[in-house]
Amino acid sequence: AVVAGKVIPTLPKAGCGEIPPENEFRDSLSFLDVLSANEFEGEQIEPAVALETESDFYKGTPPKWMNVYLADVKADSDSSVTPTEKGKAIGVIKRDGYEELREQIMSTSTINIQHETGSGATTLAMQVLWDLRKQFRCTVLVNPSTDKTFNAKQAQKDLSLDTKAIAKQVIRLFETGGPEKQNTVLLLQDNEHLNNSLQDSLTREIKEQNIHARFPVVIVIHCMRKVILGENANGKTKEEERRHQNQEGSKKETKSKTKVTLRTQLSVSEKVSFENKEEEL
Repeated sequence: AVVAGKVIPTLPKAGCGEIPPENEFRDSLSFLDVLSANEFEGEQIEPAVALETESDFYKGTPPKWMNVYLADVKADSDSSVTPTEKGKAIGVIKRDGYEELREQIMSTSTINIQHETGSGATTLAMQVLWDLRKQFRCTVLVNPSTDKTFNAKQAQKDLSLDTKAIAKQVIRLFETGGPEKQNTVLLLQDNEHLNNSLQDSLTREIKEQNIHARFPVVIVIHCMRKVILGENANGKTKEEERRHQNQEGSKKETKSKTKVTLRTQLSVSEKVSFENKEEEL
């Protein structure tokens, strides 16, 4: 939707189509940084700003939605270049866990990304949210006392957070548009202290509001930092170890919760991608 030359943010409906929420909608969701289905559409990003944003990211600056958007733009503009052609531009690099995370979103209600510090778990989750922004109502848990432009910490570490208030806002996001236009919320939260309490609050709020939907109300992606995830000392390859962990985990966890493991150590294909990106920049 466009009003007076300005693009109005939209939210996806279940199935297909988008709706423009009310003007005060975003302001009412103080704990949530909502990603619009049409984020950046119709905007012109200055080349210098784009280059600086991308360079800063690969130098260690926390990821921004613009990083993922620019990767999409670059992929579209380079679609005529063959993957083997030297010098092909590379957007934001997707870690090997990307496809696994996307697949699991379709079959579970909670996903735990167990990751080593600096392995790019938040970036990985943001890439998935971005690619699914027209399918789900994607949002990130944030601190209402800080800027919601995603250029600082994505989630607060304040233990005094009101999980009931957060749950109410998540449900409000789900219900926006009315019974015929509501849609699943895909929530990224990076606060290890909130995991269980937030899950309980969400479950309680859904029951109290007597919500009955033909699809999930909310799917939570929870980033869990691990000091050491360990090496494959048993001689298994990384892929074999990942499969083994998933098989073992499935015996202990219910179908409603699963996990993705992300290490700082790069695979061969990831190393090549990062080396190509370094040359490009």
